[in-house]
Amino acid sequence: MRTPARRAFAATVVLSSSLLAAVVWRTAAAQPAAADTPTYLTMAGRTSANPSVAARGNTVALTFSAVGAGGMDVFVAMSRDGGRTFDTPVQVNAQAGQARVSGEQPSRVALVPRGNALDVVVVWTVKQGADWQLLTARSRDGGRTFGAQAPVPGSAAAGARGWEAIDVDARGRVSVLWLDHRDAAPGASSPMTHTHTDAGKADAAKADPTERAKLSRLLYTTLDATGEAASITNSVCYCCKTALVHAGGRSYAAWRQVYAGGFRDIAFSLSRDGSTRFTAPVKVSDDQWQIDGCPDNGPALAVDARTAAHVVHAVWPTAVTGSAGMRAELALYYATTTVGPSAATPRFSPRVKLPTSGMPSHPVVAMAGATPLAVWDEVVDGQRRLAAARVGANGAATTVAVPGSGGRYYPTMASTTDGVVVAWVQQGGAGAPASATSIGVTRLPASR
Repeated sequence: MRTPARRAFAATVVLSSSLLAAVVWRTAAAQPAAADTPTYLTMAGRTSANPSVAARGNTVALTFSAVGAGGMDVFVAMSRDGGRTFDTPVQVNAQAGQARVSGEQPSRVALVPRGNALDVVVVWTVKQGADWQLLTARSRDGGRTFGAQAPVPGSAAAGARGWEAIDVDARGRVSVLWLDHRDAAPGASSPMTHTHTDAGKADAAKADPTERAKLSRLLYTTLDATGEAASITNSVCYCCKTALVHAGGRSYAAWRQVYAGGFRDIAFSLSRDGSTRFTAPVKVSDDQWQIDGCPDNGPALAVDARTAAHVVHAVWPTAVTGSAGMRAELALYYATTTVGPSAATPRFSPRVKLPTSGMPSHPVVAMAGATPLAVWDEVVDGQRRLAAARVGANGAATTVAVPGSGGRYYPTMASTTDGVVVAWVQQGGAGAPASATSIGVTRLPASR
């Protein structure tokens, strides 16, 4: 039985047990951290990274990885007050050191209603020989202990897979969306080894990237399913995260697709019946980004479901011509579509560029009250930092400061009762641990 989590104290605390050895939790004051005061989580002697977060009401689940001499493990830390304080992290994977997660494919977490309680479900990737597997484990006591790990239904196959997204539907079922390369011939090179090139300069001597991409599929299942996972489409761009949101009985998915000519643009599909019957994919925007490689930069979705006509907000990175007119640089864009109960094909609004200051990457988006809030990392003066913007009517964006300093990247975010909770990978900075990487967390208020 794993050690139950306990409420974190404000001063630096070092805990020791057979499982949670030398866990260090830092907050800035003796009372619960203020909404604009970051807190930091790290493991003594280990590197913490790859966060992902989910929230329901004011209950927040934060999952992340920690790497040490014994390998990589997945942890969950719970908050019962909207992200102001967190319990001591609990290890999720039963086989120590087995996890293999990364920035664009971190472990994913969901909070599942069960009566008056919330179960905590985590999905993560492991590598077994030449193959990759998706595993899941569930906590039925609010994140204090986790049960046995098991394969995600339909994911036990040869080849590579990952870059998963998970969410909970109206019936309390956990759905999983992921990229899968099981159709490749045994011994074929991994799709994760694409060569990155500038836009428009794919090497004609190489195999057609469009043909290679046909081996990669987008699969979908629920954790209570039996049999094979449903295939939504093939020709997906490998190594870019996927996005999945359930709202009001509908399911929304986004990913990066490889189109004819090697163009890698964002695609979107939805299910109106909450099942595996997804619509034919449509382009979010015709960006015409031609690259013989995977940009390791996927889309993000948020849904405003306050009315029967849902407003879907999409944020994604794509390449633009650099200042010298020769080099491709990344920019962030935003677009929306309104989805009613009818079977009309969704059409996205023209894209709007978000106000970035440096080379932006890894965006996330969530509803912060009545308006969406986008957060990303960007490189300014050689250092990666966090930036954010609220997006109002007609795509008008207002920048928002994310408290903290030092190197910060790979943000994750979820909506709470009174705002959003944001987590990220932290390197250095005032108040942060002096060595290794840690997980930073803060809260941003909802729009009025």
